[in-house]
Amino acid sequence: MSPPTLALHTLPWPRREPPLVPRGAVAFGDAARRLAARLLEEEDEALAGLEGACAEGLIVVRGPESTLPWVDRVVYFGAEPEAAELFVPTTLACPLPPALTLAALRRASAQPQGALLVVPDPLRVLPLSACRALRRAALVAWLGA
Repeated sequence: MSPPTLALHTLPWPRREPPLVPRGAVAFGDAARRLAARLLEEEDEALAGLEGACAEGLIVVRGPESTLPWVDRVVYFGAEPEAAELFVPTTLACPLPPALTLAALRRASAQPQGALLVVPDPLRVLPLSACRALRRAALVAWLGA
């Protein structure tokens, strides 16, 4: 584990008041399956306004707050005001200076550009550059896998 990742893992993440404006959602395990199923209930027009990425046991969706589906146990994330390409859960504040955290994570993850999502418990750093236009067929295939 790299030093910046270790530090983020061991430091407490303070509560943020007021919360950030949601710009996306990430879910793992069963919550990811519920999020994908909920997305499939949307009309094609609504899906067209979203971007997403899926991997085994994980789904990330990005879009304006008004287009995000609300699902239990999903982590909603927003941009850190001091580092617009660092995304964190809406109710938590990065425990280290956001701009320095973003720079350190980029170096540690070999992602020199693009937005990064940090989910603290358990710690995960996800490149949001993997997000593409959300397609119904991709969601169906991911759910069937």
